[in-house]
Amino acid sequence: MKVKFLQAMSIIVLAFFAIFLLSFVLANKGIKIFDLGFPGVVENYIVIIFCVVSLVKAFIEIYEA
Repeated sequence: MKVKFLQAMSIIVLAFFAIFLLSFVLANKGIKIFDLGFPGVVENYIVIIFCVVSLVKAFIEIYEA
């Protein structure tokens, strides 16, 4: 059970990391992924912060397991 959970977590972490990289690249080019009405590419940075927090949380959970 725990092994399957860790495998699922690692897949989720990789997916978040891919979204994070994509957001970062697009933010540098001035392209918006999510248009929430903020000026500039603020949405991309919100996504980046969310992904970083999720990555850190996932790594902590994996190391504690």
